[in-house]
Amino acid sequence: MNLDTDDGAFPQPFSKAPPGQYRLRAVLDTNHTYAYVENEDDGDLRSEVSLQQLPATKLAVTLTSE
Repeated sequence: MNLDTDDGAFPQPFSKAPPGQYRLRAVLDTNHTYAYVENEDDGDLRSEVSLQQLPATKLAVTLTSE
């Protein structure tokens, strides 16, 4: 699945980040409870932390349930 990295970014779009190397981790909150619990739920999908260079035309992560 492809997502626009500016649409889902918080607190600002990735395109506004200063150039450099960043640690990135993605979480897909399948139960819609992320804001209400201290840690991710078992049902959430998450990626490993990876180093990504910005600006970038594409960022790649793999989401798993572990």
